[in-house]
Amino acid sequence: DLVRDRFGDPDPGVRETALRLAEGVDLPALLPLLKDPAPTVRLRLAALLGASDHEDAVRALGDLIFDPASDDWIRHAAILSRPDIAHRVMARVAERVGKSAQDSSRMIPFIWKLSQAVGLRDDAAQIRAALDLLLPTPDGPMTDWQMVALGGGIVAGQSRRRPAPGIKLREMAPVDRLDQALAEAVRMAEDPKIVDGTRYDALRVLGTETVNPRIDLLRKYLSPRQSPELQDGAIAGVSDLYIGAVASLILLEHWPAYAPAQRQSVLDAVFRNAERIPLFLEALEQKKVALAELGDNRKEQLRRLSNPELKARALKILEGDTRADRKQVIEARKKCLDLQGRRPEGMALFAKHCAQCHPVQGVGPAVGPDLVRVRKRDKPGLLMDLLDPNASVAPNFVAYTLETKDEVIHSGLVVSQTPAAVTLRLAGGAERTIPQDQIESLKSTGQSLMPPMFETVMSDQDLADLIEYLRQIQ
Repeated sequence: DLVRDRFGDPDPGVRETALRLAEGVDLPALLPLLKDPAPTVRLRLAALLGASDHEDAVRALGDLIFDPASDDWIRHAAILSRPDIAHRVMARVAERVGKSAQDSSRMIPFIWKLSQAVGLRDDAAQIRAALDLLLPTPDGPMTDWQMVALGGGIVAGQSRRRPAPGIKLREMAPVDRLDQALAEAVRMAEDPKIVDGTRYDALRVLGTETVNPRIDLLRKYLSPRQSPELQDGAIAGVSDLYIGAVASLILLEHWPAYAPAQRQSVLDAVFRNAERIPLFLEALEQKKVALAELGDNRKEQLRRLSNPELKARALKILEGDTRADRKQVIEARKKCLDLQGRRPEGMALFAKHCAQCHPVQGVGPAVGPDLVRVRKRDKPGLLMDLLDPNASVAPNFVAYTLETKDEVIHSGLVVSQTPAAVTLRLAGGAERTIPQDQIESLKSTGQSLMPPMFETVMSDQDLADLIEYLRQIQ
C-alpha cells in the first residue's frame, strides 16, 4: 500500500522510485501510469510490465510503443523487455494502427524491431503467430508495415539462423498465404511510388520462394542503375534463395560496378553457403574478381576452408597474392630492412608522399586507411605494403573508374551512390559528384589509388626511414 500510494506523488522522482520497488504490486495499480507525464516514469513502467504475462500488460506495452508522447527510449524498453512476447505486443500495435496511413508510417520502425526479435528467437510457435498477423488474407493487399515486418523482421531474422529461410517458413505457415505474400512482394518491389525501404523488404521476401524463384526480377535490382537500398534487397534475396551454387554466378554478374558496401554483402552471401565457393574460386581464377579486393579476413576464410579439394585450390590462388614483378622488386629492396631507420627523415618522406591521402588518427584526407593502425605491422609487412599496395586492399579503399557520357574519366573512392548521383573522393581528398544521367559506366579497378612506384622515388635508406616513422606513428 505504501508503494501504491506513491504512484500519485507530485514528484516524478518519487513515482519512479516507487516503480523500482513495485515488484508484486497488482497490475491494475500500474496501468494508470501509462499516461504519466514524466518520460522517466513511463520508461521504468515499460521495464516493469515486461515481467508480466498478463494480456493487459502486453496491451500496455503495445500502447506505450504506439503513444505519440513516448520517446524512443520508452519504445525500445517496451520492445526489449520481453522478446518472447514480441509477437503479442506487435499485434497490439497493429490493432492501434488500424487503417491509419499516418500511424502506420510512424510505427513501421518499431513494428520492424518487434518482428525482428521474433525472427531471431527462432521459436516456431511464436513465428507462426506472427505470420498469421503479417501474411495477407483474401480480403485485401498487404500494407507497408506488414511487408516490412515480414521481410525486414521475420525473414531477415530467420536468414541469420539458416541459409535458406524459405524452407522453414513453408513449414510454419499456410502455403496459399505465403504464395499470396510473394505475389504482393512482386507488386511492391516493382512499384516506384513505394519507398525504397519497403521495396527492400519486398525483395527479401522474394528470397523465400522455393518452388519458382523470381531470379530475373531479383537480377534486375542487382544492377548498379538501381538505388543501393534496392541492390541490398536483391543481394539479400538472392543470398536466401534455395538455388545452390548458381547464386554465386548471379551475385557476381555486376561485381565490377558494385559499391564497397554491396561487395561486402555479396561476399557474405557467397561465404555463407559452401556450395557457392567453387564458382567463386573460379571467378578468382579467371580474374573476374581480383584477389586484392577480398581483404585479409576473406583471404583467411579461404585458407580455412574445410573441404580439402577447395582448400588446396584456394591456397594455389592465394600463392599469387603478390604479382611476380612486385615479388622481384620487394626481394631486391629487402636490404633496406637491415638499415637503421631515422624517424625525422621518415616523417618528412611521409609528408611528401603519403599525407595527401592517408589520415593519422582521423586527421587528413581519408583516401587511404588511417596509418595509425600500421604500428603493429612488422618491417617486412610494411615493405610489402609500400611496394605492392595492391596485394591487399580494404574493400572501402578500392578505386573505381567512372566514365561520363562525354568521355571524361574520373578515378577515386565511391563515397556515396544514390539513384540521383555518385560521389567520388579523389586523390588528395577532394570530392566530386556526378549525376547518374551523365554516367556511362562505373567500374572497380580492383586496386588501390596508391601507385606501386615507391621503389622508383626512394632509396633503400629512404624506405628504412619511412618504415621507421610508420612503426612509431602517433
